[in-house]
Amino acid sequence: THVLELPPLSRRHWYELYIIARNTPGAQAVEEAPLRVEGPQALAPPRSLQDYRCAERRKLLMRILIVEDDPRIHQSMVEDLRRQHHAVEVVEDGRAGLDFARTDVHDVVLLDILLPGLDGLEICRRLRSARCKAFILMITSRDDVRDKVRALDAGADDYLVKPFDLAELSARIRAVSRRQGHVRQPILERGRLRLDPSRRLVTYDDTPVPLTGTEYTILETLMYSPLQVFSRRLLREKVTTFNDDGGRDSIKTHITNVRRKLRTVGAVMDPIENVYGMGYRLADLGS
Repeated sequence: THVLELPPLSRRHWYELYIIARNTPGAQAVEEAPLRVEGPQALAPPRSLQDYRCAERRKLLMRILIVEDDPRIHQSMVEDLRRQHHAVEVVEDGRAGLDFARTDVHDVVLLDILLPGLDGLEICRRLRSARCKAFILMITSRDDVRDKVRALDAGADDYLVKPFDLAELSARIRAVSRRQGHVRQPILERGRLRLDPSRRLVTYDDTPVPLTGTEYTILETLMYSPLQVFSRRLLREKVTTFNDDGGRDSIKTHITNVRRKLRTVGAVMDPIENVYGMGYRLADLGS
């Protein structure tokens, strides 16, 4: 147990203390061990580090998908963006990148043009044809005006030429965050099942369903794209990116828990359908 002598702390300062611990050398050790802070009249800490993790998930600024095949480029981007508390996924193949982006849970897609499997321009066109609302920022070494015009005509919102400064990338993402901060995310409703992304709240017949972060992410992913079949691998990638507890149990276990909790609050129909040999999708729950 790590014991720290500190003056009285507000809950906001408790959270900030945890963020500092997570972003310093040895953070993994801090995360694995119980964290206890003592001091005169100090507030009792949350019951477990899981409470801190829930607070951290609420504080994540943006969900960002990077589709870039050069590890030298995307590794530095990931490190910088995660330091700013963004949730970041990386895909190095064009077709896989399209599959990830089609889930429509990302706020920003950072998209290279020259990709194996499927080029970035075609990915952009297909996403816009599917009415993907994510902010798409094309990242490429091509600096020709005609290339920029083609990218913008394909549906990109912005264009960044390599090599670029990470500070500039961060500034553009902050601008997106400011614009989206004024727009409330739509509430998802399938039958009597209701998910409010802005509050991270799931209800069934107006009864709250107490899901963990991983369970919530799985259900949110399925509800955003009710016709799409998600493999276990794809769901695994999502829950390990957005949740600290995602690696503890199998996807099958988490889905079993979602089903059990929905039955507990009165759900008769199974909301998650097994597609043999392929994965899972949201069941037809009616309008």
